[in-house]
Amino acid sequence: MKLLLKHLIHPFQSAFIAGRSIQDNILVAHEIVRNYHRTTGTPRCTMKIDLRKAYDTVSWKAILITLKKMGFPAIFIGWIELCITSPKFSILINGSPYGYFGAKRGLRQGCPLSPYLFVMVMELLSIIIQKQVDKGVYGLHPRCKITRLTHICFSDDVLVFSKGATNAVATLRRGTMKFSDCSGLQMNQQKTSLFSSAVGDDEIQNILHIMQFLEDKLPVRKDSIWTDWVNKNLIKTRNIWEMHIPSDSSWCWRRVLDQRQIARDMVITILGDGANTSFLHDNWHYKGRLASWMDPSIISEFFPNDTCTVSDFIKNDEWTLASSTDPSIAAIFLEVASTDFLTTEKDKVMWSVSNSGGFSVKDTYNSLFLHGDKVNWSTLVWFKIHIPRHSFITWVTLHGRLKTRDKLLK
Repeated sequence: MKLLLKHLIHPFQSAFIAGRSIQDNILVAHEIVRNYHRTTGTPRCTMKIDLRKAYDTVSWKAILITLKKMGFPAIFIGWIELCITSPKFSILINGSPYGYFGAKRGLRQGCPLSPYLFVMVMELLSIIIQKQVDKGVYGLHPRCKITRLTHICFSDDVLVFSKGATNAVATLRRGTMKFSDCSGLQMNQQKTSLFSSAVGDDEIQNILHIMQFLEDKLPVRKDSIWTDWVNKNLIKTRNIWEMHIPSDSSWCWRRVLDQRQIARDMVITILGDGANTSFLHDNWHYKGRLASWMDPSIISEFFPNDTCTVSDFIKNDEWTLASSTDPSIAAIFLEVASTDFLTTEKDKVMWSVSNSGGFSVKDTYNSLFLHGDKVNWSTLVWFKIHIPRHSFITWVTLHGRLKTRDKLLK
């Protein structure tokens, strides 16, 4: 079930889904709510919805119906039903258990199945809102129209984005009420907030009356869902490696652009047909980007088109570089043409410091920062189910830095 979730769940959810990172949701949320302190512009709203006792109140019927609609076999659904309905509970009084009773709803926190089942129930909200979008009745947030992004989930907390208008919020309200009826999950009105920008006072009051929760203010000073949003809204048709940093960039996007050179040096291209690889500016040659090591006079004379691709210099499965009577230039061209390619395949972009060729935080960190030799007690301190506080105390002790009484007396 864990391996199938990424194929069944909308990209609006990232928690507990293999291959997705909740950091993407955090990053895209930062970008969408940027400049919410402004009073001019297109009216927009963001709602932070907290679900009351989410794990304890989710409907078993909703879980089983969702599993059936997603195509899981009946025998598997029967196993899940047995797992969630058979547990019994007791109450501890003065350390001793009393009573023995069952439940009629909810998931046990700590059960390895619970997060995945909860994610599937939350998919009902995505389906309900998506149907409203498809019918054209949902008012999309101005910064979400291109990607048709409506909400993002952080487990049992949801950020919902919409147009700052009464009719748009009324549509959303109908959707959330329908979700509550289906799933058994209810909004916690005391912990649910509305954030808005460029919405009039009267309109705000109407929206608050419809949703029945309080207005709040954001601390605006400060191929995933995030990369998709950034690509379509911030990068657009520009070259990310060459684009200037906009003066009104969010701190997060500015930090990303500030570190481009580090990332660029780690990105390499394995040539296929060369159609999507810049001849001068992409890192496909073993010596690096041609623009970084080839003499500028050679580039201006023989490669004046700055946007040319590698495929422009390949014909009939052979390199077709210009000829030169200058022996030194001819030697450079020969060196360029020594790179292999395969026109029957597409170019592949690889992360050079990763063992798999894909991006890895661990491999990137290890390449940027030097590490000492691994000590023989590392697994004693740091292991999969370690308690951070205990591990930290043990680590300090093994380094002889724990402030014991005898050390304090010295």
